[in-house]
Amino acid sequence: MAFNVDGSRERDMTLIFHGNRQGASNMGKKEKSSGGGKAEAAGAKQSGGGKPAGSGKPAGGGKPAMQGKGKDYTQKLKLNQIVVQSMKQADDIIKQLSKGGSFEELAKKFSIDSASKAAGGALGAVEKKDVPIEIWDASLRLRVNEISDPIKTAKGIYIIKRTV
Repeated sequence: MAFNVDGSRERDMTLIFHGNRQGASNMGKKEKSSGGGKAEAAGAKQSGGGKPAGSGKPAGGGKPAMQGKGKDYTQKLKLNQIVVQSMKQADDIIKQLSKGGSFEELAKKFSIDSASKAAGGALGAVEKKDVPIEIWDASLRLRVNEISDPIKTAKGIYIIKRTV
């Protein structure tokens, strides 16, 4: 569930079936709620005859159904990261960033992730499956160009900047 700037919440209805067999008709739609009361579908496109776009068949294996031909509906984020080993070092980097330090320069100088270090911490477009779940969840809460607090994972302490 992601929060919008106006405080409303969006839920991906792809995997929510509400206990009925008509769940396939809700696949790929977003539901928007202002916190209480009955939620309403937002941005759901329909084709002629009032039928939802797509095949109308449930996807097998728990995978979301794809609607439209050749379109990728997987959510992607563009992120930069700095990965360090200690919370003290992460706190020092956050202080430097708050004083106007360059995220990219600090990533080149301090990050222990060799794959993104040379590129200033740039990861490019990532999907949920590409990063630890803690990083994904924190990234969804960030606005564009916002920097996270240190995030502790099994692989190290991350500082994330969402670029798109």
